Amino acid sequence: VDMEDARQRYSDAALDYGHAPSQFALGMINYTGAGLESVDYGRAGELFKQAAAGGHIGAKGQLAKMYRLGQGHAWDRDLAVARSLFEEAAHAGDQESQYQLGCMYRDGEGGKKADMAKVSH
Repeated sequence: VDMEDARQRYSDAALDYGHAPSQFALGMINYTGAGLESVDYGRAGELFKQAAAGGHIGAKGQLAKMYRLGQGHAWDRDLAVARSLFEEAAHAGDQESQYQLGCMYRDGEGGKKADMAKVSH
């Protein structure tokens, strides 16, 4: 796969048409640095925000991860925002977000620590 060609195709669809799946895919390219000289968390976060606004559940989960970890120069660590985004994505069925949200509940990150006996049932 020619990553530069893939990036350009996703870029065209993401920017010209506001296509949420393309915004997410381009965000992942920037997040991982696949085919690029380096990662670009700031650009990835902006693309994830756009895709999430367009209803892309995976983008909400990735954005939540960035807020949880404080990744990128433009992203301060904000556990309350991360937890809220993970909750939205988890309720929509995103399995990774369900797992991350459970970890946040267990550890009391971004809100009150959950009673794990109640969470597990």
